[in-house]
Order: sequence, then C-alpha cells, then structure tokens
Amino acid sequence: MWWALLSVAQAADVSATGRAEANLRLGLADCSAGCPWVDFHDAAVVGGDLRVRFDRRVRVVVSGDVRAHGPSDATSLGESGEIEVLRPFSVKLHEASVSLDGLGPRWLDLGLGVQRVRWGTADGLSVVDNVNPYDLEDPTRLDARLAVPMVQLLAHPGAFAAQLVVVPFFVPAALPTDHVDVLAGARELFDVPGQNATDVREVESRVTMPTNTVLDAGLAGRLSLATGPGAVGLSWYHGRDSLPQVGGELLLTGFSTDNDRVDVGIPVLYPRVDIGGLDARAELPAELGGWVEVALVLPERTSASMSAAQLQALATLGAIDEVPDPIPSTVTQDGEPFPRAVVGLDRSFGRVYLNVQWLYGFPTERAWSELGHYGLATLRLTLADRWIASVRGVTDGGGLLGAVEVRYLHGDAAEFWVGATWIGGSGESALYGFRGVSNVGSGVEVKF
Repeated sequence: MWWALLSVAQAADVSATGRAEANLRLGLADCSAGCPWVDFHDAAVVGGDLRVRFDRRVRVVVSGDVRAHGPSDATSLGESGEIEVLRPFSVKLHEASVSLDGLGPRWLDLGLGVQRVRWGTADGLSVVDNVNPYDLEDPTRLDARLAVPMVQLLAHPGAFAAQLVVVPFFVPAALPTDHVDVLAGARELFDVPGQNATDVREVESRVTMPTNTVLDAGLAGRLSLATGPGAVGLSWYHGRDSLPQVGGELLLTGFSTDNDRVDVGIPVLYPRVDIGGLDARAELPAELGGWVEVALVLPERTSASMSAAQLQALATLGAIDEVPDPIPSTVTQDGEPFPRAVVGLDRSFGRVYLNVQWLYGFPTERAWSELGHYGLATLRLTLADRWIASVRGVTDGGGLLGAVEVRYLHGDAAEFWVGATWIGGSGESALYGFRGVSNVGSGVEVKF
C-alpha cells in the first residue's frame, strides 16, 4: 500500500508558491484623543498555495494564510500570560479542495471542499456573485468573499456551461472588528410612548444563527455561454443572506439602576433570500469593454418589536407608565422584491486605465425604498516600470469613499505601497456607516 501511494506521489505534478506581507494603518475618523490604529487582521501575513495534479484528472488545491492581528484581546490580568491572547492570530483558508475532472464525460467536473465560486461579469463589485459570503474585514473591498465548504458540479460542453453548487453549512459574512456600522441602531428601533426622556444605549447584539439542517443549505445554479466577442450568464441563489439583519424581540436592561438610561439587546438574524441574476459582457467599439448585471432579490420579511412580557413586567414595577397598545414594531426588511444592477465600461490608453460604473443598490440596502444610485470610478497610472498610482472613488451624492495609492516594485520581488482612504458624508448615505475606517497606511508584500 505504501509503495502504491509513493508511486502515485512521484507521478504527481506539484507546484507551490508562498507570500509574506505586513501592513499598518492609522485611522483618521476620530483623532480627538489620538488617532486610533485600524486593524484589518493583516498586520503580518504568511501564506502559500500548494497545487497537485494526478493524471490530469484529479487536482488538489490548498491555499491559505496565517495572519497576525493588531491589538491584543486581553481583558484581564490573568490573560496576560496567554500568548495567543496577547498576540492574536487567525488562519484563513482561500481554498482546500479536491477536483475530479472528466468525471464520466470529459466535460463534467466535480469539486468538493472549501472553495470560492465567482459569478458575474462585472469588474469588482457584483450583484449576482452571491454564493460565497462577504468578506468585510477590509470594508473598503466590497468585492471580497469568503471561501466556504461546498459541492460544485460543472458541465462545460464547448462554449456552454452549466453549474450547480450546494453549500451545506451556513457561514456568515466576516464583518469588521470595529469602526463600521452595518445595522440599525437602538435609537432607530426603540420607541415607547411616554418615555421621551429615556437615554437609549446600544450595548449588545444577540445573534440567532441558522440551525444548519438540510433546510438551511444554500443552493445555486448558473447557465452561461461564452463566445468570441462576449459572454452571458443566468443564475439563481437560494439560501441565507450573509449580512446580518435586525429581527426579533428587543430586550431592555438597566431600569433597576437608572430609569432614565437603559441598555438595549438588539436581536440579529440572517434572513432567507432568493436572488435571480442576469449578466453579460462584451467588447464594444472604440476598444471599450462593457458589462451589465441585473439581479432580482426576494428577501424574507423581518421586524423588531418590544417584548410584551418584559413591557408588562416594567409596567408592574413602575419603570414605564403602561404597556403601549399596540406594541411598537419596526420593519427592518419589508420582504418585497427589489432589483439591483451594475453597468460598467473600461478602457486602456497606453499607461492609463480607466474604469467607470453605475451601481443601483448598495449591499447593505435591502428594501426598494432604501436603494440608491452610486457612481464608481477607478483610474490607474503606470508612472514608470516600477511605479503604479491609482485613484478610486464611490459616491451616491450624499457620501463619498475616496482612495489613493502608490505602489513600488522593489528588487523585482517586494511590492511596497502607501495610500490613504477617506469616507464621509451625511447620515442618509449607506457609505456613512463605513466612515470609521478612514485611514492612511503602508505595507509590503513579497511573493516567492
């Protein structure tokens, strides 16, 4: 048996690559008491890729990073003796899969394991790329996704392809550790008549996770056709929204010590959602590249209300005047279908690359009444053989995300970068919740 395994290993085609990087960012949003450091969990990263192919029909891919985080997680003196708390780190898998190519017919492939399925034709932010959950550890990268365990069946006879994906376990989006607000606050949800003097403080979110039964599995399919001048795809996703939503019963605490200041327990869940998508990309006249994506979102209805039992207890204790009738309820997601869309153009002019897009519906906007129009633009300049500068921006008229970055290739191996990101605007803009990650930073990456 061991000799057989050794002979198979010797016959395999093995390739491996590695990478190392270090990054540091200083926050700009609130410097009244000293500017805070902003941590995207990439203060120091060491990773690599291992790819093994057996007999051209079996492929194994393992790709991941070990990442050192920025600030310590220690909350007590006893934890100061635990190195993993003082110097927190995490392991992030980008892929760990086995692919069986030509399973039966030559055009039928099967993939199992932790994978990333990329759907759509847009450059960057996509409205039909919904199989993998969002990866918002760096909230300025709305196109990043987490690789998750799945089973993928792909049929590709010629230019036509059909893809079926099953995601058995629900994995929520990776959210920023701090400085970003993607949910409604307690002041927007708490409304008890006659209690106008109450100071509401949001201190806790109670998350209800799916049960991870077969009924909660994600299921998705896509049909696509690729031709010489372009490509077109039709897709459907059924599962859970990877971004959390407020829903359930609000719980109040703190009345026993101070009737004018209360803490609110915000109930959070991951509602069901169905998303149908149509995407197309084509080469246009004047050397332009163009793409369009349209999605129809059918969300689950969610709402938040005060606990009737708790309100009655508070009325009995005299903390509130009476139980309101009806009990206040706030609809956080109306459940009505709504569209999302993105249209884009790009072109290269020698050393200059320009990309412009129009987006209808930000990822955190999940009702038709909330949808906004966004303009996105990216300008990349190759200043010299080793120098590249880029400027990008996103705006809806009320908010702005702007970023500038310069990259330098040092010694044909290390890529050094320095840049700044600024996010601001009014509270009516979806971009306003991301203002806390405005920063200046620098870093270096080496691939080997």
